[in-house]
Amino acid sequence: YNLIDLIEGSFKKNKTLGKSSDRILAPMPGKVTKLFVSENQIVNKGDALLVMEAMKMEYTLKADISAKVEKIFYKISDQVSLGYLLIQLKEHKSE
Repeated sequence: YNLIDLIEGSFKKNKTLGKSSDRILAPMPGKVTKLFVSENQIVNKGDALLVMEAMKMEYTLKADISAKVEKIFYKISDQVSLGYLLIQLKEHKSE
C-alpha cells in the first residue's frame, strides 16, 4: 500500500484511490483508446464508458451507477497515470 499512499497524497482531499461510483479513475497508467460517451449523456449501470490500453492489453471501464456524464477530462490518444480522474459522473435517478 505504500505506492497507493504516495499517489493518494498527490490528490486533493481524496480519501480513497479505489472505486468511487461517481468518478471513473484510471486503474493503471496507459492511453485512452476509445470513448463511448459524451458530456451530458445519460448512462446506465454497466454501460461501457471508455477503453484504456496498457501493456498491449485493453481495459474497458464501465459505469458503476446510472448517471449523467458531467465531465470528460481526457480525449482519445491521451496518456494518463494511475488514479487520474477520467470521467466525472453525476448520479441520475431513473424512474
